[in-house]
Amino acid sequence: YMDLSGKDVHFAKFPAAEDYELPGVTGEELEALDSEIWKQKKDKGLSLKAEVKEAVIPDKFKPVEKDLAAAHNIVKVAYGKELKLDF
Repeated sequence: YMDLSGKDVHFAKFPAAEDYELPGVTGEELEALDSEIWKQKKDKGLSLKAEVKEAVIPDKFKPVEKDLAAAHNIVKVAYGKELKLDF
């Protein structure tokens, strides 16, 4: 850090989180979707890292498709009216 910026990292301010809004999706809705995916895995006795062969998610979550796939180990994402998971 010293070589790149000329500053001591120990005295640098911690970076602040940026506000980011998804059009048509609230943080609460995204949190609820994550929770439901984890609940379905838990109810089946699976690890939270277990692979999901296909997840059908509501259309409004298209902007975060790649993030959801990575976070929940989803192989294929499709869109529909309600959440459906195939393990």
